[in-house]
Amino acid sequence: MSGSCIAGNTVGSGSGSGISNPDSGTADAENNWWGASGGANTSGADTTLGSVDYTPFLTSAPASCDIEPNPTPTPTPSPTPGFCPGGFSSFTEEECPEAVLAEHEVTVEGCTAVEVDAILAGTLVTADALQSQFGGDPASDTFMRVLYSPMAMEPTSGIEFICDVTADDVPTAGCRTRNAPPGEGLQARILCGPSVVLTEYTVVHEYGHVFEGRMGGLVEGSTYFGLISRPAVTLIPTATPGTPGPLFDSSNLIVFGPRKDPDTSEDDWVRGQRGWGSAASTPPSVPCDFQQDAYTVDDWEVTLTPQQTQTAHERDEAAADMFLNWVYSEINQGGFHNDNYIGITNCSTTPTPDLTARPGDARYNYMETIVMPTLATRVPTATATP
Repeated sequence: MSGSCIAGNTVGSGSGSGISNPDSGTADAENNWWGASGGANTSGADTTLGSVDYTPFLTSAPASCDIEPNPTPTPTPSPTPGFCPGGFSSFTEEECPEAVLAEHEVTVEGCTAVEVDAILAGTLVTADALQSQFGGDPASDTFMRVLYSPMAMEPTSGIEFICDVTADDVPTAGCRTRNAPPGEGLQARILCGPSVVLTEYTVVHEYGHVFEGRMGGLVEGSTYFGLISRPAVTLIPTATPGTPGPLFDSSNLIVFGPRKDPDTSEDDWVRGQRGWGSAASTPPSVPCDFQQDAYTVDDWEVTLTPQQTQTAHERDEAAADMFLNWVYSEINQGGFHNDNYIGITNCSTTPTPDLTARPGDARYNYMETIVMPTLATRVPTATATP
């Protein structure tokens, strides 16, 4: 630093070496602030190395050069989760499960966070499947347009889930859908017992009951119930196409519907054990995903009055499971499959592939090409987006 001159500066902050001069000449460092009033090389001041002339020196820091420590960088904060009703965490209020459900006019009461999560998941997949079939945007609007009655004399809107219900007609480990409760303006109230393991598949199954109620109720004919009770399609060459009867697969084997019992030759209706997306468990085991209620009854074994209830119940539950399987098939997340579940009552048992008869394809194609187009006349046209 020979010949150099440093003056009128803040050399240091009293934290170590201020100026080092390895040359033979003397560095001029007069009139500088060294971090302490006593000048360089005193207590609290910076030091010099080599030949450095630091006197005279400033006894205080220059007014324009007050030393300030480098500020610690302030990290960009991550969004702080807000807390939704029911104990959910979400980044925004709009993302709370109950807020999303409200967009579909679905409400919950007495349900745990896990149950609300299942209701939300089941609602979203149902909305996506209905949007795929019936069009419209967003999916929440299609959900409401399809499932809620627009009839001027009996408008209904909204679905209410109530959990942990104890009632005579509500299964302890299951749910019961009550369509259009009188005088309440609701499309449906879904009541779930205290021991139910509520999954998204349970929710979609119950939406199947809502769909059934919205599409004509438990009445024969061109209703959803009627189309499941007596499929208006057949592949048997000797039958008249479109004549109500059982649904057949590619091998002309009955998949589901009315038939003659092979052992008794009595008239019977069967939901079938082929073509579903999973097996059917035996109660009180937790239901398998794609057969939530595989209730069956031999029609000829019940007396007249109970028969009217029991046979309708069998077809009612089959219709809800058909809707469940259709929803997941429609969005390519499971559902109908070309498998044979005859004799299987365990959800984890591997079924026998049925790739020649293809009963799963028969079920899906019937829902996709016959049932949904037939029922489309009951669905209002989507409102054009402005």
